[in-house]
Amino acid sequence: MTYDISTRIFELFYYVNKRMNDYTEIYVPFVKYPQSSYKIIVNQYLKWKVDPIDGNLIIVEASEDFLNSLLNNVIGSVEIHPTL
Repeated sequence: MTYDISTRIFELFYYVNKRMNDYTEIYVPFVKYPQSSYKIIVNQYLKWKVDPIDGNLIIVEASEDFLNSLLNNVIGSVEIHPTL
């Protein structure tokens, strides 16, 4: 996991295990990304959505393609880039 303060880019790489059907929460601070001024990039093994209760919380989980594949463990990647 890294965060570059000069570019405000956050990166997270982690193992995704198909048998652990769970999700990852990432808190996106308003101070760094005001008014939801960010773009989320995930690789093909993941999908994401904004938490319906807390707009600063991103929910990341395994994609349908990964769940339907023959793979059991992969490395997922998440990037958060500022848009302002």
